Amino acid sequence: MNLCEEAFYVKIYDRYSEDLYKFLLYKYQDSQNAEDITQNIFLKIWENCKEYHLKNFKSLLFTMGNREALNQIKKQQTRDQYDPLVNFSYKPETPEFIIEEKEFDLKLQSALQKLKPDQRVVFLLHRVEKKKYKQIAEELEISVKTVEKRIHDALLFLRSEIVELKKY
Repeated sequence: MNLCEEAFYVKIYDRYSEDLYKFLLYKYQDSQNAEDITQNIFLKIWENCKEYHLKNFKSLLFTMGNREALNQIKKQQTRDQYDPLVNFSYKPETPEFIIEEKEFDLKLQSALQKLKPDQRVVFLLHRVEKKKYKQIAEELEISVKTVEKRIHDALLFLRSEIVELKKY
């Protein structure tokens, strides 16, 4: 049996995908991410079918799923840590708050305009249009690492601008 044979691959998918999904759901309590990770793992296996063997296949699957989930959690924590635009769940609707929020929005728009054009484009594609780094890289014909660097630099710049703006 060969994973690169579509009929066999479908059987393997049917046999293990639900187990992997349930494992990820139980471990991370997030059904959408569990489903996405399950699909991504099986996609990786299909794309690289010659590299995988059936010996200890279920263990391999669960290890890959666990690593992918941990990587996503780590990425999200890093984004949240450096994201000056994190949404807060509590918004007091006082007149002062509304005015401050509008002022902040204006300052943020001003800071966004001060970004280098290449940083601004990548940042807005990722944050506004919700595109993945890989999609942005393909669209702009640059590497994923370049996308990561530009977004990182944009976040650092925005954070410094917003901190500076708060001082006044």
